[in-house]
Amino acid sequence: MLETLEIERHRAAIVRTDISRPVRLAMEWAILKNDTTFFDYGCGHGGDVERTANLGYTSSGWDPYYSPHTPRTPADIINLGYVLNVIEDPEERSQCLVNAWELTGKVLIVAAQILINDRSRNQVAYSDGIVTRRNTFQKYYEQAELKTYIDGVLQADAVPVALGIYFVFRCEQEREGFRALRFRSRTSIPGIRIPSKRFEDYQEQLAPLMSFITERGRLPVKGEFALAPELLVEFGTMSRAYKVILQATDEAEW
Repeated sequence: MLETLEIERHRAAIVRTDISRPVRLAMEWAILKNDTTFFDYGCGHGGDVERTANLGYTSSGWDPYYSPHTPRTPADIINLGYVLNVIEDPEERSQCLVNAWELTGKVLIVAAQILINDRSRNQVAYSDGIVTRRNTFQKYYEQAELKTYIDGVLQADAVPVALGIYFVFRCEQEREGFRALRFRSRTSIPGIRIPSKRFEDYQEQLAPLMSFITERGRLPVKGEFALAPELLVEFGTMSRAYKVILQATDEAEW
């Protein structure tokens, strides 16, 4: 039987100085527009709500700790940003995803932490994740695992936008239109900022992986990336190869 711990979920909320990446991507892809309503489900300190409202969007948000009395109201765009990974109870986590989806009129933005770094031996395993030093819970997903989870719970087809970020569309036609637009746009690959010795040594092998991640918003799964065996020999896992890329580029651009 799982030992019960007093997890302090609210301590996982980040005080942001800018709009979060999932919401910024929704704005850049014209998912969140001036004529759409926005609701942040699990808004933490409310940074995204405040900043989108300041830009003229109709915005609101709810948080069980920081904004518990705000009504949870339907909206065109619902943001569930980095909420699922801090809920230690798997059943409650799934219900949270369902609740957010039920409020969604057009698109649900789902973002969760993706496992990049190897876990520290000092972290305490709990449920299907770990307890951090701040006494918060973190469930780290593999990219493909996150899509499988979202699709399974919602019976939907989530579209990857960036690592750990998915758009879930109510309308199948709009979903496929977005996929086509994203394919035609071919977002540019983030530039090299601080090339490390390890990155420079393997830049030729890592370049195709960077292109793959840029185009598909995720790491490759087994069997779909021809150069995978070569990278696995050098790095052990795709996540470790991606970690080397992050060290040489601006992580926020991914």
